[in-house]
Amino acid sequence: MSYYNDCLIKFSKLPDEIRNKIGSVDAVDKINKIEADYKVKLKFLVILVAIGDIEIKYIPLYLEKKFQLNKIKGEEIKAKLVKHIFSLIVDKNSKTVRGVEEKIKDIFQNRLIETLNGDEEFKEVLNEELVAQFLSGGELKQGELLKVLLDNQERITHKNFIIDGRPHSPSIANWLKDFIKVNGSGVFDNLVLTEHITNSENTKILDEQEKMLVKRLFLFYRNLKFFPESMGDLPMEQWEIIPIEKESEGMAKARTVSGPPATAAEEKIKELKQEEKRYGKGGLEEKAIEEEIEKEKRIEELRAMAGQYPEGSLERKAVEEEMRKLEL
Repeated sequence: MSYYNDCLIKFSKLPDEIRNKIGSVDAVDKINKIEADYKVKLKFLVILVAIGDIEIKYIPLYLEKKFQLNKIKGEEIKAKLVKHIFSLIVDKNSKTVRGVEEKIKDIFQNRLIETLNGDEEFKEVLNEELVAQFLSGGELKQGELLKVLLDNQERITHKNFIIDGRPHSPSIANWLKDFIKVNGSGVFDNLVLTEHITNSENTKILDEQEKMLVKRLFLFYRNLKFFPESMGDLPMEQWEIIPIEKESEGMAKARTVSGPPATAAEEKIKELKQEEKRYGKGGLEEKAIEEEIEKEKRIEELRAMAGQYPEGSLERKAVEEEMRKLEL
């Protein structure tokens, strides 16, 4: 199941009182008005806030990364959403619908393997929340989360795991303990990481899938412990704590500029249309799905258009840039 569909299901399971207030015809009309005024799509954002995946105070940052909207307009949209939508359900003390901090701590402690292996869209949302929290001095502290990570007892692999000649549980905590023992507690580069994955006696016996999972764990540890230095020269919109799989340049070109049909996009549209049938007419879920379908269709149109121009041409670059904005 995609992260998008997972969020819709979570929203559908919220108490009727909440769904009926922020998903009412009147509320949707108000969201439509704000969307028209600022030329952005907000319905999925409203759902993310309602289910607790994004805090209200981070709406401007989300809009900046998603739509390249400046902070002033982001604050204006946040104020209007709070006034017309979230004031109906928000906790007046915490200014949030649900406890985002508690959810993230639970992920770090009990669901990290599932997250490292999980949906890329969910990782993106989680990264946005973590980066925003760290930069703004929010409730989530790097040191606290690092301690939770280093104490995590989830078993990440299934083979025998040896430290100092003795068998131990192949837990996240022990994998990190072994890595730090061998490579030190300072920042490390990708060469050190690759050599460890290749040469460590504990990793040599793993299959490729588990090797990849362990590699993600070490990247996650580096990103978290040494943030923001661990981001190097990357632009802020590419900052991440949870590692996200990147396509190779060749794969990315094939996905973005190849001619029709684009199977992945067509499958996503098909999946969204099936999901749409689960919800009532005129509701917030249906409207959010319709917007996502239109976005996917537009991406397909641009992909076909890009294929009409020579590689490296100004026209093609302009079309590809528009596609990248939509795919964020």
